[in-house]
Formats: sequence, C-alpha cells, structure tokens
Amino acid sequence: MRITGAVAGVAALWPLVAVLFSSDRGIGFRDEGLYLLAADPPTPTARWVTPFGWHTAPFFDLAGHDIARFRTLAVWMLVVTGGLFGWSVGRFITAAESTDSGTQRNALFVRSACTVIGALGAPLLTSGLLRTPGYNWVNLIGLMLAASGTLLAANIDTTVPMWRSTVAHAVAATLALGVVFTVPAKPSSAPLFALTAAVFLGFQMRRRLAVFTGLAAAWSAVWTALALATRIWPVSFLRVLASSA
Repeated sequence: MRITGAVAGVAALWPLVAVLFSSDRGIGFRDEGLYLLAADPPTPTARWVTPFGWHTAPFFDLAGHDIARFRTLAVWMLVVTGGLFGWSVGRFITAAESTDSGTQRNALFVRSACTVIGALGAPLLTSGLLRTPGYNWVNLIGLMLAASGTLLAANIDTTVPMWRSTVAHAVAATLALGVVFTVPAKPSSAPLFALTAAVFLGFQMRRRLAVFTGLAAAWSAVWTALALATRIWPVSFLRVLASSA
C-alpha cells in the first residue's frame, strides 16, 4: 500500500515539479548540450572530462530521450535520495531514545521532519546549476546514498552476525551503491568518502568495522559487476577512468 501510495503521489505531483523547475523551458548549447550528449554518447567509452554520462544515460533512456521528462526525473531522484538521507540523519539522532510511547512519538516526529527537509532541500542544492543532470548531479546522488548508508551503519544491531543480517547487507549495499555511483562523475569522491566513512564508523563500530568493510567491499564488487553486465559501464572502464584522472 505504501509503495502504491508513493507511486500515486509522484504521478500526481509530477506536473507541479515540472512547472516549478521549468523542465520544458530553455536549453544551453554549451555545457548543457554536452550533458545531453554525455547521456546519449556516440560510443560507450566517449567522455567529456569524466564519463559521468554512464550514470545519466539510463535515466535519459527511461525518460524516452525527452529532455523535459529527463530534467523532471532528475529532480525526483534528488527528492528520493534526499529524503533517504534526511531519514538516516533523523534515525541516527534518535537511535539512543528510550522505548516509551512518548519518546517514540518524538523520535518519529524528528525522523519525519528530517525526511521532509532532506527531500525538499536536496533539489535546492542544484537549483543554481543547469537543469539537465550532469556530473554534479551524479556526484550528489552518490554521496547522499553513501552518507545514508554510513549513518545507518552506525546503529546496526550488534547481536546478529553481520554477514547473516539482512539489515547489515541492505545498509552496506546502500553505502556501496552510493560510492560506486560517484566514480564516473568525480573519481576522487569514492576514496575520499570511504576514508571519511571509515574514520566515522571506527568510533561507532570499533572491532566490527573490519567485518562491515568487507561486506561493503563485497557489495561494491556486486554493483561493479552489475554495471558491466548491463553495459552501463564499458568493459574498458578502468582505462577510461585512468584517462580521466
């Protein structure tokens, strides 16, 4: 029911978002033109500075190569990932709350408020940029996913073996997806974020950090293999990334 409601809500608000962000108006033939060309490249290994188009092309295809729908879809992706990041922040803040009903209501309010703030705030982070998604959009989506996974990892149940925990796998998969998603846009983001996350989680997880790191690394390998299998990334992705550095 929740998924059905969410889909219905997106469908109802889609025209409003398109109007608010002027998705069907204007186009730049310089950087914005390159962003569109990156989303529909002449060859799988084509790139403009960095191959960020690897991660915008699937969404351009999903939008039927319609520029207005592509722009609107990009805003909705920011809303969803921003909402997830906001909820993760709220959950991290309220994780130590007691279980009595009053405190739980307060925790629910904080998490809901953070979710709304994140969902509404994320699109504003790119409001001063070009409306067509480019490398900054890819990097922001990835970092919000990775940050969400990091915050959620800080409160994983320690009574369940991590490799057997569905929650731990979901959190590690989210973190890994975010890190991998940033790679074609700004290759330096992945190692810098991984180092920051390791320092942050080191204080939270202590001895369990090594296990979670292994789990996240495994999921990174899964996402990379999936990107190659679906041809989102070319087989020669390492060579393309190396030439972008």
